[in-house]
Amino acid sequence: MITNPSEAAITMNHLNELRARYSVVESDLAKNERAKKMELAGLRSVADEIQAELQAYQKENFTMSLTEVLPVLHELKRADKLRVLQFLVIELAAEEGVTLLEAGKSYPVWTPFNSFSAAKVLLETLEADKNLQNV
Repeated sequence: MITNPSEAAITMNHLNELRARYSVVESDLAKNERAKKMELAGLRSVADEIQAELQAYQKENFTMSLTEVLPVLHELKRADKLRVLQFLVIELAAEEGVTLLEAGKSYPVWTPFNSFSAAKVLLETLEADKNLQNV
């Protein structure tokens, strides 16, 4: 607690010094932040370039012909073969633009239960077929 003008002046000077230091630190922080953002952008750019080079390398060096793939597939366990099959179906569906059924999602399914009009049509068709056989 300030009790006299001298303490108030000292406190005011101290407060002004703190504000000045705060301003300097804030300015340095902003400069450092900009520098770090620029450094991060540079690192992202380099990482993107490396990833593109790696993908190009993998395409060139990790491709296998069908004659190389078939023996490897033959040696797989049943579960792994099913995973390969699932992967290929998903890939083909994506290329064809076909949407596959999703797990956990419900889909409408037609059932003849309580479908009296369908039963009537079926009965009429059976009767017509029976009449044709009797003729």
